[in-house]
Amino acid sequence: MKRPMRRKPHTAAQLMPLRRSVVEHLSLQQHCALAAFRDGRGSLDQISILMRAIYLPFLMSRAGHRRKADPAPYRAAEAMLYRCLVRGQTGQEWRLEAGEAVHFAALVVRYDTKLQACRTHVYDEAVLALMRAEWAKRSPLANRDAPPEDSAFFALLVERTPCRVPHAT
Repeated sequence: MKRPMRRKPHTAAQLMPLRRSVVEHLSLQQHCALAAFRDGRGSLDQISILMRAIYLPFLMSRAGHRRKADPAPYRAAEAMLYRCLVRGQTGQEWRLEAGEAVHFAALVVRYDTKLQACRTHVYDEAVLALMRAEWAKRSPLANRDAPPEDSAFFALLVERTPCRVPHAT
């Protein structure tokens, strides 16, 4: 009889909450990027930072609870970020419109809350999942059986602005 594979147990450090310095650093980056886009001073680098506010909280929910989070607010934010990218690359301001900025502010606050309560192993699992998605050029928000076009924007973002997500450890 074949034994089911067991996960390697987490270390004590992996079970601890994220270090306060990591949480503060990530939170500050998110809020500064959002402020830059509100003021029309965004850039590709800041799009990369805001990508984390879309994908990591979604992936953290999955890693921490082993269930899917509702992708709808994250997909809406993904579309907003795409419009912002198009505006910036066509010579307009790198700006989130007022309604878009409000939506992103809610995501950033949700991300802050998740980071403060997150265990290190959950964050690291989400980072690894994002890195695998980048490598595969497949959006973490796309359904498994979705056509590649559903990940076209994600692939474009990754090509232009890899997420460069810091590990917690």
